[in-house]
Amino acid sequence: MSEVVVLGAGLGGVIAAYEIKKTLRSEDRLTVVSKGDIYHFVPSNPWIAVNWRKRKAIEVKLPAVMKKKGIDFFSVGAKPTAWCSAANVA
Repeated sequence: MSEVVVLGAGLGGVIAAYEIKKTLRSEDRLTVVSKGDIYHFVPSNPWIAVNWRKRKAIEVKLPAVMKKKGIDFFSVGAKPTAWCSAANVA
């Protein structure tokens, strides 16, 4: 069994998670960790500014979407550990 973790659930992280999920075996586990549980489609911000869209129209609640795709999701954000010191990172 392999465990894969994607840090960040922005445009790149979400797309990466979907693509990685397609390549994993059924016994493998994929987890996405993000500092928030809402994905907001940044390229649509100008639409909000000119009132063409409401903010809720460009936001997606990630926990439900990830669950549907079979991806574990944690909205706690990543924090450095003692292992992640300059001495331990090549």
